[in-house]
Amino acid sequence: MDGREYYDSLIQQGYSPEQAEQYTTQHYPGFTAQKQTAVIQDSVVAGNLHSGDVIHHHHHAAPVVQAAPVKATVLVSPQSTAQPALIPQPKKKVHVVPWIGVVLIFMMLFMPFVQLSFEGENFGDSMSGFEIIGEMAESSDDVGDGEGVDDAFDLDEIPQEFLLFGIAILMLMFSPFVYLTFAGISAGLLIFKKNTLFFGILHLSFFGIFMICSLLGTIDELGVSISAHSNMAGWGFFGAGLSGILLCIRA
Repeated sequence: MDGREYYDSLIQQGYSPEQAEQYTTQHYPGFTAQKQTAVIQDSVVAGNLHSGDVIHHHHHAAPVVQAAPVKATVLVSPQSTAQPALIPQPKKKVHVVPWIGVVLIFMMLFMPFVQLSFEGENFGDSMSGFEIIGEMAESSDDVGDGEGVDDAFDLDEIPQEFLLFGIAILMLMFSPFVYLTFAGISAGLLIFKKNTLFFGILHLSFFGIFMICSLLGTIDELGVSISAHSNMAGWGFFGAGLSGILLCIRA
């Protein structure tokens, strides 16, 4: 098939002469419809002078050119292949709520973690979370200087509420280390756009275990109730513990 036949097939399909010429030049460089039209006009005149066979020949050539639409589809394919490039790539979200939780935990460590109180009145000075960390770090350097305890210590002889009360006190004293560790790991995960749900659950689990031990370890003596959560824990401890809820929220 030459350029003229391809041009005529496009005209038969309903394309305008300008469109047909534009598409034909893409497949047949150098094709010009005006020159080809002049040649056809000359051939038609010559054919009329003899027997009119030229006009008869063009009428029979039309069915053969019907295969041209196969090439015409190539003009549409670049548009279809370019469509996937228009699809926007999903952006990773920045989870603001867990960041707020991390900041709150660090701020709560400056607040009272341990505060002796009785019937709503505070006694003595409170200790913040960072002060507890400093005191325990200094006391760890003195371990081994004192004499050991020779007497055997039997846990079975201790009442259950006293044992749970002691566990709650230990958890309260070590809570600044635990909360600071979980907050630091969560901050690292958030920097790399990772989920902090797992450490948020661990954070809340530690706080929940403390509350269970403290409630079950409430000591009632002489009509007075003493517990770790009501008589020793400061509001900074509760604020840092409940801030773990924000680590579990992806928003």
